Amino acid sequence: MNFRKAVVPNLLAGTLGALMTLAYASGFASLIFGGQFEAYTGQAVLVGLVASCVTLLILSVGSSFNFAVGGPDSNPSAILAITVAAMAAEMALSGSSTAQMLPTVLMYLFLSAIGCGAVLYLVGARRWGRYVRYIPHQVVGGFLAGTGYLLLTGGWRMLTGHTPWQTGWEQIQSVPVLAWWTAGLVAFGLTVLLRFRTHYLIIPGVIFFAVAIFHLFLFFQGMSVPEARAAGLLLGPLPVSSWAAPFSISWQEVRWDLLLFHLKDFAAMSMVVIITILLNATSLEVATGTDPDFDRELKTLGAANVLTGLFGGMVAVNSFNGQSGLGG
Repeated sequence: MNFRKAVVPNLLAGTLGALMTLAYASGFASLIFGGQFEAYTGQAVLVGLVASCVTLLILSVGSSFNFAVGGPDSNPSAILAITVAAMAAEMALSGSSTAQMLPTVLMYLFLSAIGCGAVLYLVGARRWGRYVRYIPHQVVGGFLAGTGYLLLTGGWRMLTGHTPWQTGWEQIQSVPVLAWWTAGLVAFGLTVLLRFRTHYLIIPGVIFFAVAIFHLFLFFQGMSVPEARAAGLLLGPLPVSSWAAPFSISWQEVRWDLLLFHLKDFAAMSMVVIITILLNATSLEVATGTDPDFDRELKTLGAANVLTGLFGGMVAVNSFNGQSGLGG
């Protein structure tokens, strides 16, 4: 009985954690590579998975929460998606193809993780994490509202390939009905169910149920997996052979002038990441009664982001939703 009590809950938590990690990594990576980079979404998912694996390993030994998880998250991913879209538009004006844009975009993701990690570690080392308690609630509310808006517009762009204000009726009709129904089912299910319950099975349950319904519709429509991929309904195979890191990219193909121009975006994202990490740590403190060391969290995630960028990942933070979803 003791063995069962010790092993079964951990196996369940590990399984749900893996499902949540895959969902977060693929979802936020797809958000960043939406639109014209859709053909490279598989490579973006690899970037997200690398970030998740490295961050989980570092948090497991360095966080003041013994159950800490983390990886790509909504707030920094929303900022990254805007920057990548702006960089793509600027490179398109000079006649660059999507393939020519890819090294610059990947290098920005890697360097932003390394740079953000260095900033986080510096803030933690100077013991400035305690100042999160002085952030007004109104600032937090505006921060979350702005992030929600960016995620909403990013999700719309993932579905239609266009921003909401650039989407016409023709673009809406071009999206398969199954895509609208699946996205709507997940959004409705999470919005409604989480208002009434906070059970750890709700988020993975909604994801699993939506995936099952999606493939059930494919079966009854007689559509094969390759056909669904061709229609843009499914990701292609993850191109492990195309895994990239800062030192595997040809630096001559990188538009360094654009990276320098978007340094202001990196500064904004670093501030967003700091606030996100400290807010998540504060939420976990309230939910679990555990007294965290905010500076330790910043240093741990700083080291994680530096390693993430070196190994070919994107910016990552600690997660409150993932931990509370696992009954942490």
